[in-house]
Amino acid sequence: MNESLNADKEYKAQLEENFLKHIGYEHVENLCTELDSQKEFWKDIEVPESLDQWFNDFHKKEGKRRSKRNKNASVIRFMKRAAVVILFIIGINYFLITTVEAYRIQFFKAVVSIQERFTQIDYESNNPGNVPDLSDAWSGRYYFSYLPKGYTLTENDINEYMAELKYTDEDGNLIVLQQYFEKSSSIMNSEGGIVTNIIINNEKAILVEKGSNLKIVSWLQYDRAFYLLAYNTELSEIVKMAESIKIKK
Repeated sequence: MNESLNADKEYKAQLEENFLKHIGYEHVENLCTELDSQKEFWKDIEVPESLDQWFNDFHKKEGKRRSKRNKNASVIRFMKRAAVVILFIIGINYFLITTVEAYRIQFFKAVVSIQERFTQIDYESNNPGNVPDLSDAWSGRYYFSYLPKGYTLTENDINEYMAELKYTDEDGNLIVLQQYFEKSSSIMNSEGGIVTNIIINNEKAILVEKGSNLKIVSWLQYDRAFYLLAYNTELSEIVKMAESIKIKK
């Protein structure tokens, strides 16, 4: 009984659908016939230029929108493919590193080589060949890792209280670095000089300027008292030297 009722409903639904299709078809035919009968009338109607311009603008905007959408879709497809390739390469490398000893050794050798190379570049960039060739006796004492261009080490002296380095350039200008153990005492002659405070490595330092060419800087750092004497040298260079001191190991 239920099957008969379902079949009857389906049959009536098909009849209604076909009836509506027929009505729509006939209505479209009537419209086409009416438009054809007035063809001569329509062809003489003037279309405003603004309407043509509107359609042209609309067509251009729609074209740009579709082009942009297509480009975005292409980029997304490319990125997905690239991501798959990258993940595949990472997966292969991970598999080889964890399972193949020879490959693992070569891989880490390459990493170490790259790291050493970049470390070396950084070293060369920040230290322009001014590190002096000091003897082992200088171990535990400090030197400049930065010097103004043209200066070279010409003298070094060590005793139980003090260590001293002297640098000169081709014009005979002198730079001196003295270092004392903090317990030792020394006197800086500031007579006739202008005394001001400056900062060295975030610590307070004393600057004495004598005449127009001599500058003396004293400061405490690590376990030492440092004195830097420089002739005909800009203060910015003096601060840079003072902040560059390193210990010889």
